[in-house]
Amino acid sequence: MHIDFQLEHDGNCPRRFFVYNAMLSELNKPTPVITLPVYIRARVSDPPNNYEVKIDKTVFHQFTYRSINLWRYVDQIRSGELYIFAPLLPVLTQPMDEALLREERELILTHEKDTDRQRTLLTTAILIAAQSKLFSSDFLWTLFKEDQMDLDNPVIAKFFNRAYGEKLAAEKQKLAAEAQKVAQKLHEELAVATQRAATAEAEAARRGAEAERRETEAIRRETEATQQWQELMFKVLEHRFPAVPMALILLLQAVKPAQRSRVSDIILDSPDVDSCLQALRQLPAEA
Repeated sequence: MHIDFQLEHDGNCPRRFFVYNAMLSELNKPTPVITLPVYIRARVSDPPNNYEVKIDKTVFHQFTYRSINLWRYVDQIRSGELYIFAPLLPVLTQPMDEALLREERELILTHEKDTDRQRTLLTTAILIAAQSKLFSSDFLWTLFKEDQMDLDNPVIAKFFNRAYGEKLAAEKQKLAAEAQKVAQKLHEELAVATQRAATAEAEAARRGAEAERRETEAIRRETEATQQWQELMFKVLEHRFPAVPMALILLLQAVKPAQRSRVSDIILDSPDVDSCLQALRQLPAEA
């Protein structure tokens, strides 16, 4: 089975399915390969289910396949019959709100009894909801945690303290010192600008201070965004794997903003921690 999840149909899908099926059939011969696209986002009409090569009206080659239009099965998902697709409810239905997230959580906990599969479904729900940027990572983690887990204290704090608490404390102290230094510098420049308010030099100094303040604010916001993403990824890692090596933690700290989406996919899709570590090491360096 070659199952290909697609958010929505595009014109290149039929040809791509044909090429994939041909390559997989060659790799797995003599075992036949069935290509099964699964479309998620609703549309008025069903997407096409064949790829043709023809001249005028003469068809020379034709590859046909069946597809699953998942948006037509929302009722079966909500009834529990197809609960395995519960993490996709925010994409299949609108609007995405807290009530919908609680509904999919209840579906997972009620119908999936296997601990590992339940954890995978809950982790998937967290990542899909996080992509919307409508909810904080702390809210999502608290909402989708398993009932039997002890999360009275933030998981990320416990994980950091156990893995490299001393280094984290040193980094926090360094950041605090740098922030204090920047604040002091801005204060001094503001005092100088106030004294020279009547002169051109004072105006130039004030503009320079304002520009530096904006740059510092932009850096602070990016730092907060990075920390929030790292916290969510560390929570997901601890949620999925029993032990996370220091090498993986260090790799996550070095992830560039442009790589975050790809790294999130790797953490979700990797079957084990070694595969996850190997995939992250193979990511190309980005500026």
